[in-house]
Amino acid sequence: MKRLPYILSALLFLSACSRAPQGVPAAADGMPPAVPEEAGAVTEYYADGTVREKYVRKDGMLQGQYLRYYPSGDMESSSGYKDNLLDGMDIRYYGSGNRVRSTQPYKAGRRDGPMTVYYPDGMVKMVLSHSDEGTAGSVTTYYQNGRKMSEMYLPPAGGVMIGNIVMYYDNGEVSEKYSFRGGEIDGPYESYYPDGSLRRKGSYRMGEIVGRWYFRDRSGNETTYDYD
Repeated sequence: MKRLPYILSALLFLSACSRAPQGVPAAADGMPPAVPEEAGAVTEYYADGTVREKYVRKDGMLQGQYLRYYPSGDMESSSGYKDNLLDGMDIRYYGSGNRVRSTQPYKAGRRDGPMTVYYPDGMVKMVLSHSDEGTAGSVTTYYQNGRKMSEMYLPPAGGVMIGNIVMYYDNGEVSEKYSFRGGEIDGPYESYYPDGSLRRKGSYRMGEIVGRWYFRDRSGNETTYDYD
Protein backbone atom coordinates (compact mmCIF):
# COMPACT_ATOMS: atom_id res chain seq x y z
CA MET A 1 0.00 0.00 0.00
CA LYS A 2 2.94 2.34 -0.61
CA ARG A 3 1.19 4.26 -3.36
CA LEU A 4 -1.69 5.57 -1.24
CA PRO A 5 0.24 8.41 0.46
CA TYR A 6 1.47 9.50 -2.99
CA ILE A 7 -2.08 9.56 -4.34
CA LEU A 8 -3.37 11.55 -1.39
CA SER A 9 -0.51 14.05 -1.72
CA ALA A 10 -1.27 14.47 -5.39
CA LEU A 11 -4.91 15.21 -4.59
CA LEU A 12 -3.85 18.31 -2.66
CA PHE A 13 -3.21 19.80 -6.08
CA LEU A 14 -6.96 19.85 -6.62
CA SER A 15 -7.51 22.56 -4.05
CA ALA A 16 -5.19 24.84 -6.01
CA CYS A 17 -7.05 24.04 -9.21
CA SER A 18 -10.44 24.86 -7.70
CA ARG A 19 -9.77 28.46 -6.68
CA ALA A 20 -11.01 31.47 -8.59
CA PRO A 21 -8.48 32.88 -11.10
CA GLN A 22 -5.36 34.34 -9.53
CA GLY A 23 -5.66 38.09 -9.23
CA VAL A 24 -9.38 37.81 -8.41
CA PRO A 25 -9.36 36.12 -4.99
CA ALA A 26 -12.61 34.32 -4.20
CA ALA A 27 -14.70 34.66 -1.08
CA ALA A 28 -16.31 31.58 0.47
CA ASP A 29 -19.20 31.79 -1.99
CA GLY A 30 -16.93 32.01 -5.03
CA MET A 31 -17.57 35.76 -5.51
CA PRO A 32 -14.52 37.96 -6.19
CA PRO A 33 -14.22 41.40 -4.62
CA ALA A 34 -15.97 44.26 -6.40
CA VAL A 35 -14.03 46.02 -9.15
CA PRO A 36 -14.23 49.77 -9.75
CA GLU A 37 -17.51 51.24 -10.96
CA GLU A 38 -16.22 52.36 -14.34
CA ALA A 39 -17.33 50.10 -17.16
CA GLY A 40 -15.22 48.77 -19.97
CA ALA A 41 -12.53 46.38 -21.04
CA VAL A 42 -9.47 46.35 -18.77
CA THR A 43 -5.93 45.23 -19.57
CA GLU A 44 -3.34 45.06 -16.80
CA TYR A 45 0.41 44.63 -17.32
CA TYR A 46 3.51 43.29 -15.64
CA ALA A 47 6.29 45.81 -14.92
CA ASP A 48 8.01 44.92 -18.19
CA GLY A 49 4.89 45.72 -20.21
CA THR A 50 3.78 42.13 -20.78
CA VAL A 51 0.03 41.63 -20.50
CA ARG A 52 -0.97 40.14 -17.14
CA GLU A 53 -4.78 40.22 -17.15
CA LYS A 54 -7.71 41.04 -19.41
CA TYR A 55 -11.30 41.34 -18.25
CA VAL A 56 -14.48 43.39 -18.59
CA ARG A 57 -16.14 45.25 -15.75
CA LYS A 58 -19.58 46.82 -15.62
CA ASP A 59 -21.25 48.44 -12.63
CA GLY A 60 -18.46 47.20 -10.39
CA MET A 61 -18.85 43.56 -11.48
CA LEU A 62 -16.90 41.22 -13.71
CA GLN A 63 -18.72 40.20 -16.88
CA GLY A 64 -17.60 37.79 -19.58
CA GLN A 65 -14.19 36.29 -20.13
CA TYR A 66 -11.37 36.80 -17.63
CA LEU A 67 -7.88 36.00 -18.92
CA ARG A 68 -4.66 35.85 -16.96
CA TYR A 69 -1.17 35.34 -18.40
CA TYR A 70 2.18 34.16 -17.11
CA PRO A 71 5.09 36.65 -17.36
CA SER A 72 6.24 34.62 -20.37
CA GLY A 73 3.06 35.59 -22.22
CA ASP A 74 1.59 32.10 -22.09
CA MET A 75 -1.97 31.69 -20.85
CA GLU A 76 -2.34 31.01 -17.12
CA SER A 77 -6.13 30.84 -16.81
CA SER A 78 -9.31 31.50 -18.73
CA SER A 79 -12.59 31.89 -16.89
CA GLY A 80 -16.10 33.12 -17.51
CA TYR A 81 -17.95 35.53 -15.21
CA LYS A 82 -21.54 36.67 -15.00
CA ASP A 83 -22.53 39.34 -12.50
CA ASN A 84 -19.25 38.85 -10.62
CA LEU A 85 -19.70 35.08 -10.27
CA LEU A 86 -17.77 32.34 -12.02
CA ASP A 87 -19.96 31.09 -14.85
CA GLY A 88 -18.75 28.73 -17.56
CA MET A 89 -15.56 26.75 -17.90
CA ASP A 90 -12.62 27.66 -15.67
CA ILE A 91 -9.45 26.53 -17.47
CA ARG A 92 -5.94 26.49 -15.96
CA TYR A 93 -2.78 26.08 -18.03
CA TYR A 94 0.76 24.84 -17.56
CA GLY A 95 3.50 27.46 -17.65
CA SER A 96 4.47 26.98 -21.27
CA GLY A 97 2.86 26.08 -24.56
CA ASN A 98 -0.71 26.95 -23.49
CA ARG A 99 -1.27 23.31 -22.46
CA VAL A 100 -4.40 22.74 -20.39
CA ARG A 101 -3.69 21.74 -16.79
CA SER A 102 -7.25 21.51 -15.46
CA THR A 103 -10.87 22.32 -16.31
CA GLN A 104 -13.80 23.00 -13.98
CA PRO A 105 -17.28 24.10 -15.09
CA TYR A 106 -19.14 26.66 -13.00
CA LYS A 107 -22.66 28.05 -12.98
CA ALA A 108 -23.63 31.11 -10.96
CA GLY A 109 -20.54 30.77 -8.76
CA ARG A 110 -20.96 27.08 -8.02
CA ARG A 111 -19.18 24.06 -9.43
CA ASP A 112 -21.34 22.54 -12.13
CA GLY A 113 -19.66 19.27 -13.06
CA PRO A 114 -16.47 17.29 -12.55
CA MET A 115 -13.01 18.76 -12.39
CA THR A 116 -10.54 17.20 -14.82
CA VAL A 117 -6.76 17.46 -14.40
CA TYR A 118 -4.41 16.69 -17.28
CA TYR A 119 -0.82 15.61 -17.82
CA PRO A 120 1.29 18.04 -19.86
CA ASP A 121 0.78 15.82 -22.93
CA GLY A 122 -3.01 16.21 -22.67
CA MET A 123 -3.81 12.80 -21.20
CA VAL A 124 -6.28 12.79 -18.33
CA LYS A 125 -4.55 12.57 -14.93
CA MET A 126 -7.47 12.88 -12.52
CA VAL A 127 -11.24 13.33 -12.52
CA LEU A 128 -12.96 14.62 -9.39
CA SER A 129 -16.75 14.44 -9.23
CA HIS A 130 -17.21 16.53 -6.12
CA SER A 131 -19.96 18.25 -4.24
CA ASP A 132 -20.02 22.02 -3.99
CA GLU A 133 -19.16 21.86 -0.29
CA GLY A 134 -15.41 22.08 -0.72
CA THR A 135 -13.16 19.70 -2.61
CA ALA A 136 -14.77 16.35 -1.86
CA GLY A 137 -16.22 13.49 -3.86
CA SER A 138 -15.29 10.47 -5.92
CA VAL A 139 -11.84 10.59 -7.49
CA THR A 140 -10.40 8.55 -10.34
CA THR A 141 -6.70 8.93 -11.16
CA TYR A 142 -4.99 7.70 -14.29
CA TYR A 143 -1.56 6.65 -15.46
CA GLN A 144 -0.10 8.57 -18.36
CA ASN A 145 -0.87 5.61 -20.62
CA GLY A 146 -4.58 6.25 -20.03
CA ARG A 147 -5.28 3.32 -17.70
CA LYS A 148 -6.74 3.80 -14.24
CA MET A 149 -4.38 4.24 -11.31
CA SER A 150 -6.93 4.45 -8.48
CA GLU A 151 -10.56 4.95 -7.53
CA MET A 152 -11.48 6.41 -4.16
CA TYR A 153 -13.47 9.03 -2.26
CA LEU A 154 -11.77 12.27 -1.33
CA PRO A 155 -13.17 13.72 1.93
CA PRO A 156 -13.75 17.44 2.41
CA ALA A 157 -11.08 19.55 4.07
CA GLY A 158 -10.65 18.37 7.65
CA GLY A 159 -12.55 15.15 6.93
CA VAL A 160 -11.36 11.57 7.25
CA MET A 161 -10.98 8.89 4.62
CA ILE A 162 -14.05 6.70 4.10
CA GLY A 163 -15.28 4.29 1.46
CA ASN A 164 -13.76 1.81 -0.94
CA ILE A 165 -10.37 2.17 -2.61
CA VAL A 166 -9.20 0.27 -5.66
CA MET A 167 -5.61 0.60 -6.89
CA TYR A 168 -4.41 -0.57 -10.31
CA TYR A 169 -1.17 -1.50 -12.02
CA ASP A 170 -0.35 0.41 -15.20
CA ASN A 171 -1.28 -2.70 -17.21
CA GLY A 172 -4.89 -2.37 -16.02
CA GLU A 173 -4.87 -5.21 -13.49
CA VAL A 174 -6.10 -4.54 -9.94
CA SER A 175 -3.27 -4.07 -7.45
CA GLU A 176 -5.18 -3.63 -4.16
CA LYS A 177 -8.73 -3.42 -2.85
CA TYR A 178 -9.68 -2.22 0.62
CA SER A 179 -11.91 0.23 2.50
CA PHE A 180 -11.62 3.08 4.96
CA ARG A 181 -13.97 3.81 7.86
CA GLY A 182 -13.43 6.75 10.17
CA GLY A 183 -10.02 7.37 8.67
CA GLU A 184 -8.78 3.80 9.27
CA ILE A 185 -8.50 0.77 7.01
CA ASP A 186 -11.40 -1.47 7.96
CA GLY A 187 -12.78 -4.67 6.50
CA PRO A 188 -11.53 -7.03 3.76
CA TYR A 189 -8.18 -6.43 2.11
CA GLU A 190 -6.89 -8.04 -1.10
CA SER A 191 -3.77 -7.48 -3.15
CA TYR A 192 -2.77 -8.99 -6.49
CA TYR A 193 0.24 -9.61 -8.69
CA PRO A 194 0.48 -7.72 -11.99
CA ASP A 195 -0.87 -10.79 -13.81
CA GLY A 196 -4.08 -10.62 -11.78
CA SER A 197 -3.40 -13.58 -9.48
CA LEU A 198 -4.06 -13.22 -5.75
CA ARG A 199 -1.09 -12.18 -3.58
CA ARG A 200 -2.56 -11.48 -0.12
CA LYS A 201 -5.99 -11.66 1.43
CA GLY A 202 -7.19 -10.83 4.92
CA SER A 203 -9.00 -8.28 7.07
CA TYR A 204 -8.43 -5.10 9.05
CA ARG A 205 -10.35 -3.83 12.03
CA MET A 206 -9.99 -0.06 12.35
CA GLY A 207 -6.39 -0.07 11.18
CA GLU A 208 -5.33 -3.31 12.90
CA ILE A 209 -4.58 -6.56 11.05
CA VAL A 210 -6.95 -9.26 12.33
CA GLY A 211 -8.01 -12.82 11.60
CA ARG A 212 -6.57 -15.31 9.17
CA TRP A 213 -4.49 -14.00 6.29
CA TYR A 214 -3.62 -15.90 3.12
CA PHE A 215 -0.37 -15.39 1.25
CA ARG A 216 0.53 -16.76 -2.18
CA ASP A 217 3.84 -16.66 -3.98
CA ARG A 218 4.10 -16.31 -7.73
CA SER A 219 4.07 -20.09 -8.13
CA GLY A 220 0.68 -20.31 -6.41
CA ASN A 221 1.96 -21.80 -3.17
CA GLU A 222 -0.22 -20.66 -0.28
CA THR A 223 0.55 -20.04 3.37
CA THR A 224 -1.69 -18.72 6.14
CA TYR A 225 -1.15 -16.77 9.32
CA ASP A 226 -3.61 -16.13 12.16
CA TYR A 227 -3.37 -12.68 13.76
CA ASP A 228 -5.98 -13.26 16.47
